[in-house]
Amino acid sequence: MTPTTRTAPGNLANVAARIQALPACQTRLTVPQRTLEAALASGRARRMLPGRFVAVPQGLDEMDKFAQQGFWEGARISAALYTLRGNETLSHSSAGYLWGFPSLVRDGLVHITTQNGKNRRRKGHRIHQLHLPDAHRERVLEVSLTDLPRTAIDLASICRPGLGLAALDFARGEGVSIRELEERVDAAHLRNPNRLLRLIAQSVANSDSVPESEARYWLIAAGIGAVHTQYRVATRSGTFYLDAAIPELKLACEYDGESKYNSREDLLREKRREDAIRELGWDFIRLTARDLRAPEQLVRVLRARAERRRGR
Repeated sequence: MTPTTRTAPGNLANVAARIQALPACQTRLTVPQRTLEAALASGRARRMLPGRFVAVPQGLDEMDKFAQQGFWEGARISAALYTLRGNETLSHSSAGYLWGFPSLVRDGLVHITTQNGKNRRRKGHRIHQLHLPDAHRERVLEVSLTDLPRTAIDLASICRPGLGLAALDFARGEGVSIRELEERVDAAHLRNPNRLLRLIAQSVANSDSVPESEARYWLIAAGIGAVHTQYRVATRSGTFYLDAAIPELKLACEYDGESKYNSREDLLREKRREDAIRELGWDFIRLTARDLRAPEQLVRVLRARAERRRGR
């Protein structure tokens, strides 16, 4: 099969903006030796690859961990761009960074796909020897990277299933169709394609976060009923939407992140919402990051709750 569409211009513009925002990379040829040594000694610069350095922005240590992780990921990619060979393409989490995917792989490496040679490591890189048709690549500002649907498939192939589903959900939210994702699997000759095809069938375009996608994966894995996302419930207090729901059991599953309730008013508003939905006979399962770290136990809890609902 051949891909049905190319990437939307708006998505390509976002990639171009992210490439332009990458930390500037310097070399010993562009910075005087004494200046470079002083910057390295003081922590104002850091060596990313042999002969490649980036300036460390002031106040980086005061930023939140996600901003710091994003800076260093961008710095690694910036340095690696100088090392790319003609047959190499940024892929997996490195292409994902430029497409704006959430951070799903944190191995500190730049991922590159080539059709020549063997899977191997090059200092600071992870080289994937994979079949990569020209139609699976984009070229933006002279940077070769896997296209949006192929990047989602590659990420899903190396992540644990819940995070793989999050990668596919993100791509769906960016306008990628199920058909495009299936075509990438068919043309990529990846290992275990059936697992990827099952994840694609479970993907949606309206997941709000990575944990929501993970929670939905385990809700589906529990096998307790058809799972609907952003399920609409009309109550006496208004119309509300559930993150994930099994309507036949009137069972709602929602993820509570650390930042969901920023004030007492947020908490009270959520309680009024839940009370109104419960009045219609619904039950709630609220999940946290701790639940997602123990999936086998989570599946047992979900199945036990479903049995109670069936016996009500």
